[in-house]
Amino acid sequence: MIYAGSSYAICALEILVRSGRQAPPRGHSFVRIEIPDTIAVERFDPKGLAGWDDTSMEASQRFGDSWLASGRSSVLLVPSAVTRIDLNRVINPAHRDFAAIKATAQRPVEWDERLFGGTSG
Repeated sequence: MIYAGSSYAICALEILVRSGRQAPPRGHSFVRIEIPDTIAVERFDPKGLAGWDDTSMEASQRFGDSWLASGRSSVLLVPSAVTRIDLNRVINPAHRDFAAIKATAQRPVEWDERLFGGTSG
């Protein structure tokens, strides 16, 4: 399963909220992905799953595991538990449509020191 944000910024927030770090992570890279309109995309409705945003992530992980096993779509749109507004994409690499999803070459993530209490020139 591939967990991807809908923007660079939401990806950074998702990492930061779970990291508890005092310094920038090392070795992170990112790619941009393109999902063709011809691919089936399912949208998760959080109203249908109690506890989807619990910090334990048990309910959301169970739902994601069930979605992955079902193979009913190659992409699942899920709300960010961090912002409640942004969407993340869960991608099933075993789905027959996965090959149509394209990614750019990896590029390094350049973290701003201010996110970790430092200063940046």
